[in-house]
Amino acid sequence: MVSISFSRKAIVFIVGISMIAVFFILNFIISNVLSPHLEINLAAGIPYILVAGILLIVSAFLPTTFAKVFRNISYLVLFICILIVEIQLIKPFVQVSQVNVEQCKSLFFPEVKEGVSNVIINALGITSCILTGYFPQEQSILGWLTFLLFYIILPFAFIFALIVSLMRDVLKDIFGNKIIVVISFVVAAYATRVFFGAFLLQFLGYSAWGLAGIFGAIFIVGSVRKLIEGWFKLETYAEEIKKYYEVEKTNKQKYAEFALEMLKELKNRIPDKIEDATKKRIIDQDIIKAAYRLRDIPFFESLNKEEKDVIEDAIDEITKNVVAGYYNEVKKVLEGLEEVLKNWKK
Repeated sequence: MVSISFSRKAIVFIVGISMIAVFFILNFIISNVLSPHLEINLAAGIPYILVAGILLIVSAFLPTTFAKVFRNISYLVLFICILIVEIQLIKPFVQVSQVNVEQCKSLFFPEVKEGVSNVIINALGITSCILTGYFPQEQSILGWLTFLLFYIILPFAFIFALIVSLMRDVLKDIFGNKIIVVISFVVAAYATRVFFGAFLLQFLGYSAWGLAGIFGAIFIVGSVRKLIEGWFKLETYAEEIKKYYEVEKTNKQKYAEFALEMLKELKNRIPDKIEDATKKRIIDQDIIKAAYRLRDIPFFESLNKEEKDVIEDAIDEITKNVVAGYYNEVKKVLEGLEEVLKNWKK
């Protein structure tokens, strides 16, 4: 398992180095070969590719949970970097059309034309202003829906998917899954609004090319993420199994600790012999009830089937021998169970 783990970490380390190296080589070629003929400058993407690559490299040396957090952040940064690069590559070849959007006059409300104002248009406009701060000038239902679908919902879905995965890694031991989803939604909504003004509005001017660029960035980052997470799947599974057995062992130790205390009390209740039938019935019931309380210890349900069977068999033996009046046999069963619990406690 060590060699397998190392190989996957080594591959991720190499991928991080390669990302940075390829970007700088591409930037060098474009700056020295194409820049005299075309206005292309990838320098704006350098900080982002450096951050994405460094986070990916660092993740190769971290424990699984922290490594996944760093990788998810690197995917988000890589997504931004790819869009910056695509803008630079598309710009010289595509005529920029007029972007028919306007900035909202307030946080919530667009300036809706009186002729097209209705409940649906107003609702779409308010949604657009909240999420992006802009609204399309083509104030028809088709114009609004196109704007919301391709420039808000799809980018938001991608950003939300990465952020919710990131938040689950960071906050899974602090908050429940529903709270994590709510937090992720709020963060993704804010990120989409800020991100829209910085990048997506520029892509809107490139029409189909811009839309292709957004989907291209999503596809590239999604493919990189799927590939890298696939490499780590086996290692992550192995670590989860290890954690499971560690928790299982701890619960078994806690159960043994409580059960040993109960056995001490139970052993003191076992008589050598009882002549009176009424007294025997009362004492027998008391012993059997005490034995069955071994099932009520909080950590009993965390035991595996074999361990539960040990406790159940002991309870059955105690019950059978108590009813038969074989109290010496009951003591032997308790002593045997005591030895088992001491081993569990180690």
